[in-house]
Amino acid sequence: MMRYLRVMPWVFVLALLFACSGQEVEEGEHVWKEQERALERARETEQQMQDAFERQREEIDRQTE
Repeated sequence: MMRYLRVMPWVFVLALLFACSGQEVEEGEHVWKEQERALERARETEQQMQDAFERQREEIDRQTE
């Protein structure tokens, strides 16, 4: 049991070291880049939907005059 208690902290430390050092980040890239791209696409889609809604509203207004 004592041997297990002495070994486990070292296993944990080594696992953290290997987990943190495994991936190189390119210059200008960061961990949230994909999320930023997804948000930008969502904003573009939202703008397209708002534009389509505005055109539809103008068409309905023009037909009811």
